[in-house]
Amino acid sequence: MANFPSKWFDFLNQKELKRLRRDINNTFWLKIQIVVSLIVAIFPLIFSDNIKALSIECKVVLCVVLSFIIVLVFILPIIIKKLKLLKFNNYIIDGKIATSIFDEEIVYNILVASEFYDIYNSTITNKLSNELKEFYKIETKYYIKTAMEKLITFSSNMVNIIGNKKNQIPPDRVKNITNMIDIIIYNMGLTVEQDILDSYNNFKQNI
Repeated sequence: MANFPSKWFDFLNQKELKRLRRDINNTFWLKIQIVVSLIVAIFPLIFSDNIKALSIECKVVLCVVLSFIIVLVFILPIIIKKLKLLKFNNYIIDGKIATSIFDEEIVYNILVASEFYDIYNSTITNKLSNELKEFYKIETKYYIKTAMEKLITFSSNMVNIIGNKKNQIPPDRVKNITNMIDIIIYNMGLTVEQDILDSYNNFKQNI
């Protein structure tokens, strides 16, 4: 990624950081699931005499409760993820958070897309060139689409996000990014889902 202006934009390092965050989160939930499963498994052994003395109805209830706890622990990460997504979709992003998203995510995605675009255009023709070009095109689309989706989230509070005041993103920076997106999409013939494209075009009109 020769065109990146600083080490912060290093492609491999950025991807590795994202992977590490994801792995740490997955490992955390895995440990909780294992611990809870062990506790639930050991519980009947420790209190086996007490359990034997219970009525059949109580034993059934106990089994249901223990099973419910295990299932809940395993689906809890999915529930939390869905709730966070729901909260984010209904959350009005303020200028400070939007600026961070723009600087740290949108700009990064556009720089990566631009780099793939440059490589796509400079690919030497050989037996592998068609597949390489297709690869660069797919990767470019991924980063362009991600940047578009991030920009769309600004629509709910655009008045406070885009401007020349403190904790706002200057309009010329946003327009520069959208111009780059449009040029890359057009020149590479990328196809983006219509709903995303419509929301993105509405966003551009309101800048």
